[in-house]
Amino acid sequence: MFLEEVDEALGRLFRSDDGAIAKDLHFIKGSALNIGLTEVSSICRSVETKLREAPARDADLRAIQTAFHKAKLEFASGALE
Repeated sequence: MFLEEVDEALGRLFRSDDGAIAKDLHFIKGSALNIGLTEVSSICRSVETKLREAPARDADLRAIQTAFHKAKLEFASGALE
C-alpha cells in the first residue's frame, strides 16, 4: 500500500504547484522514514528546504523518484526488509 501511495505522490510532484509539492514531499519523507528508507527521506528533506528557501520548480524531484525506485527494487529482491 505504501509503495502505491508513494508512486501516486511522486507522479503528482511533476504536475503540481509548489504548495501541493510541499504536501506530497512531507508525506513521502515521513512515510519513507517510517519504513527505513532513509535515503528517500533525506532527499525529500533537502528538496523541502530548497523549496522553502526559493520556491521554484528547479528542485531535484528526479532524485527522489530515482531513490524510491531503487528502494522498490531492493524490496522486491529482498535486500530491504
